[in-house]
Amino acid sequence: MRVHAEDTLGLENTEMFSDAHIALDSALSAIAVPRCVLPMPIRYAGAAGRCAKQTMARDSLADMPPADFIGSLREVVATLLQEGDLCIERVADVAGLSPRSLQRRLAQAGISYKELVRRARLEIAERRLSEKDASVTEIGIDLGYSDTAHFSRAFRAWTGVTPSAYRRLHGPGADGSGGVAAA
Repeated sequence: MRVHAEDTLGLENTEMFSDAHIALDSALSAIAVPRCVLPMPIRYAGAAGRCAKQTMARDSLADMPPADFIGSLREVVATLLQEGDLCIERVADVAGLSPRSLQRRLAQAGISYKELVRRARLEIAERRLSEKDASVTEIGIDLGYSDTAHFSRAFRAWTGVTPSAYRRLHGPGADGSGGVAAA
């Protein structure tokens, strides 16, 4: 992907990227860029090679990566959750931190690693239950629970309703008026 920016943003100065680090030898490939670049608007090269500012519908804004540290970590946890590897060492490695530094950053943000994982699981569970693409058992197994009963107990503790009840209230065809509040 070629990325272009407004001339006024100063991205034409490639020296800004001279310290960018490309990590291909880790479990996940990554490109680290200076923080000052992250909030800048991005324009994507069109198929014909000319730049056109990417327009996004409001619905697609939810698909944008989070700008905050905790939101970014929740995405890392969600990705690793699908791989079945949620140990703090793995998450810290992907985040480019030591496990202790990760714990310190989480403490500064007022959240524990356990709570971070819980929130990531809840977000995935709510989304998958709303889509009705998999059974409650499959969703529970994908989230790392050994059986449906463990997943159902955890989900009920988070939301106050069972996964099946949540699906009835928020799944395809539901009017969404059930009023289940996410923790």
